Amino acid sequence: MRRGGPVAALPAVLLVVALTSAAALAAPAEGEPKAPPAPNGAGTQSAEAGVSVTITAPPAAAPAKVRTMADRLGITNMEKTVLDAVRDGSRQIDETGLYVGLGIAARAAGNIQLNPDEWPQLDRPAYVSLLAEPKLWRGRAVQTTVSIFRVTKLMSGDGLNYSDFWPKDHPVWRMDGVLSDGPAAADQPIMIFSVVNPGEFLGRGQPGAGKAEMEYTKGPRVRVAAVFYKNLIDTNRKGAVRAYPIVMAWQLSRGDESFASYASPPDGLLTRLAPVVILLAAMAGGFYLHRRRMTQMRQSRIQGSRYQSLRSQATPGGARDAPADPADRHVDPELAAALEQYLHQEGHDETKGTAGAAGKNHRG
Repeated sequence: MRRGGPVAALPAVLLVVALTSAAALAAPAEGEPKAPPAPNGAGTQSAEAGVSVTITAPPAAAPAKVRTMADRLGITNMEKTVLDAVRDGSRQIDETGLYVGLGIAARAAGNIQLNPDEWPQLDRPAYVSLLAEPKLWRGRAVQTTVSIFRVTKLMSGDGLNYSDFWPKDHPVWRMDGVLSDGPAAADQPIMIFSVVNPGEFLGRGQPGAGKAEMEYTKGPRVRVAAVFYKNLIDTNRKGAVRAYPIVMAWQLSRGDESFASYASPPDGLLTRLAPVVILLAAMAGGFYLHRRRMTQMRQSRIQGSRYQSLRSQATPGGARDAPADPADRHVDPELAAALEQYLHQEGHDETKGTAGAAGKNHRG
């Protein structure tokens, strides 16, 4: 038997049969649906004949949790318990809930400073909703635009009580105004307790009746980011009993673009330009007075050169006959005529006397 015959070729035949069987087992049966391809390249792919490689796609990143305004306020369970105990429709403002609300607003003032794109995240509840559903809004962040007419600075022991929930050396500004968002704004009063000084947003006002009170007759508008507190029942200046929503403000901004029509803020553009405007006005006034005086002097010289006395008319030679005595300019004509007649008479008598004396001498 020759080497390399059928016996020698048996291992190669067995290898081919094994590979063919493996391929048949891996292929789906006829009529059986094929599995869809794995997304992102995941699944099993053939690298070489008879060799399989499994590729696993990385897990998708979990979506980031969107922090709501309630999350950013971070009201604690204790603060929520105190706010839930607040009574609406009473005449009492100064209660524990007031100082808890001020503490929430102060914390927000340090942690939440809204940019123009973030203001829409705040709810803008209707006025009737605040009055009808105060429990729904209590402790929630809201925004509103208010026309302010009075601001009172309060301190612990001077307008505020002492409380463990509010530092005694931190001032609070109470602002009284009306909503200026809707057509019925004049009939929608609101009370705001602000933890930030509203002076730079409202401008200069007029001293009010109280020692720490400022009044704003034009009602400048201010935009308020605040936490709703409660509804208060009180009597207005006309003696009518009304409900007043109360909010705790942590951020203020100008209410509109026409703020220049109101009192200018201390660091406003008009204040910085006021000295320049006054100087220009003074220079213009001085120039006008100088021109007027020069015009009057010029007219006086022209009128003086046109006036000539009848006795100072020019002679044919060009000279003017000036009177010997300035008093002659004011001699009464009748007196001058009488004087001339008297002098004429005296001269006639004197001539006659001289001639008589000469005759006597001649006769003698």
